[in-house]
Amino acid sequence: MEDFLERLRVRGGLFVIRTGDYFGFFHRTFQEYFAARHILNVIKGDKRTPNPRIETLANKARSSDDLWREAFLLAVAYQSGEDEHIARTILSTLLTAPQGASFASWAHDLLLAAECLLEAQPATIGAALERQIAEQLLQTYEQAQRQRKFDICGRIESAMQRWLLSLPKEAYRPTLLVVLTQAVCDAAQPARQQATLTLLTIIAQQLTTCPDLVFDTLIPPLLALAGLPAVGKHLPAPGLAATGNLTIADLSLTVLSFMDKRGPAGLLLPKIRQYFKDNAEQLRHLALYSLACGTLITPAVVPFSNENYQQYEDAIKKWMTLRDSYNRQRITASHIETCKNIHEQLLSCTEEVTYPATLYLLAMLQRAAQTPDQWQRIWQSYLLEQLNTGQYIAYQEAALLWTMLFPDAGQQKPLGECILKHYKGSSVPRQQYAQRFIAALSIDLRDLRDLRDLRDLRDLRDLRDLRDLILIRETAEQARISLPSQNSEQDANSMIILMGRLLHVQEEVNTTGVAIERETQEIVQKVCEVLAVTKVDEVRKAALDVLWYLPARTSNEINSIRQLAEGTTDQDVRNGCAYSLGFANPQTQDQDAKAVLVAAQQSSVETVRRAAEEALIRIGRE
Repeated sequence: MEDFLERLRVRGGLFVIRTGDYFGFFHRTFQEYFAARHILNVIKGDKRTPNPRIETLANKARSSDDLWREAFLLAVAYQSGEDEHIARTILSTLLTAPQGASFASWAHDLLLAAECLLEAQPATIGAALERQIAEQLLQTYEQAQRQRKFDICGRIESAMQRWLLSLPKEAYRPTLLVVLTQAVCDAAQPARQQATLTLLTIIAQQLTTCPDLVFDTLIPPLLALAGLPAVGKHLPAPGLAATGNLTIADLSLTVLSFMDKRGPAGLLLPKIRQYFKDNAEQLRHLALYSLACGTLITPAVVPFSNENYQQYEDAIKKWMTLRDSYNRQRITASHIETCKNIHEQLLSCTEEVTYPATLYLLAMLQRAAQTPDQWQRIWQSYLLEQLNTGQYIAYQEAALLWTMLFPDAGQQKPLGECILKHYKGSSVPRQQYAQRFIAALSIDLRDLRDLRDLRDLRDLRDLRDLRDLILIRETAEQARISLPSQNSEQDANSMIILMGRLLHVQEEVNTTGVAIERETQEIVQKVCEVLAVTKVDEVRKAALDVLWYLPARTSNEINSIRQLAEGTTDQDVRNGCAYSLGFANPQTQDQDAKAVLVAAQQSSVETVRRAAEEALIRIGRE
């Protein structure tokens, strides 16, 4: 025996001497493989029902140290090729959570079951068990999002991505796609619907090598939910209306956009290239309009591949040179020809187009084809038409296109007036669309505020003129009065608008005084009222964001924030107040402001003391 073991060790490389007379496997994988085979032999030798050996194996696999993970995977994968019934029984046992199991341990077992499914022989686990695992993954993902357990979310995203990538090309209606489609379309379970779309949004860009069946299955319902027309061979799913849940519509569009070349943005590209090939004069018009507004109006998106990117970069450099060398009042035929060539170069190297903005761009080009000298009036008329009659996605796209194409203060006025008219009007859908856009405008301002150390970025997306028109006291007042309502989505948007109003107040010069302080106090009072009663995470987060961006410029404003923090036991509220204080900006004309901030260092609330100290250090450096 000793000679035999020595020969195995020396020639086979399977064993090594660990210590004394004890041999071990050269690599842990060998040990895990033989352990798995031994376990399976023991299971098959035990004819009891239920088989206690399977329960023992499942318990070992449940261990948080994952010592038995690989052996378990090997056991199920091997058995799926020999005895499908035993493989299914092992997985079913693992998926039967022990009494008192924690959410984390349940997620651990479920993810291990999903891993087993991917490692098993194709079509051996069975549709019923596949459906159970897929549905429970979505359920667990929804719960993990709600509990903000993002490590579990990440592992489920990875598992779903691998599962989709592993689907066979010849499969017909794979169980996973059936489950995903049902979850995406099920408006009766909006939380599950939103969680599923969020998951798809995160993994969409990693699905480029999936079988066509994945895109053929997912694109139609996403088009329908977003209220978008057919693209390429894909029609909106019949019988599925555009969703009234604006978050679901946004997520549906985001998933479609993140599909890159395999999604609508890539599918539209051949059509757009052919259109401009057949209608060369329209490309000249696009060049003229770009020169007239000083903005390169192009459907092209920055390409990913190095070769195409170099061509794209070269075209943009040519545009920048052209932009700096001509006078908008004296556009010549040579300028137009140069710009047209730039457009052609961009279209030749791009790998996808902007979606769905390109659809509206094409429609506007066609409308202005006969009277190109009237393009601005025609384009604005078209965009107003979309705002007044279009569905949600069309509304948002039209507003965003307007801000890009017509950035001057006078040109922004008709857009601002239209949005405020809808916001104050009685048409429920249009009011919701306007509210959503104003909330997006507020989020944009918050993001710019958070980039306070990168001031140059403000010039890239400066919507100050539109904010001046929209983020006014009356807009905030309507948002404040509407709270709380029976619609959590609208309540969250109203809170975001209140945040945007406070940020806009701080963006403007000379906007302090009694009226502003009274308005701020009314907003804070409403926020605290809602926080005291709401149980909806989305609304609570939006309400707390208001407190994170309170103005802290005068002695009264700084005192109010300190009093709010000291008068509550809610740590989230205190943290919001502390953040606002941390970025206090005492105005020189208020001689007491800095002194009040100094006094805040003696607050009874630790977070307030630290925030005041940090603010004073920052002010001292500036």
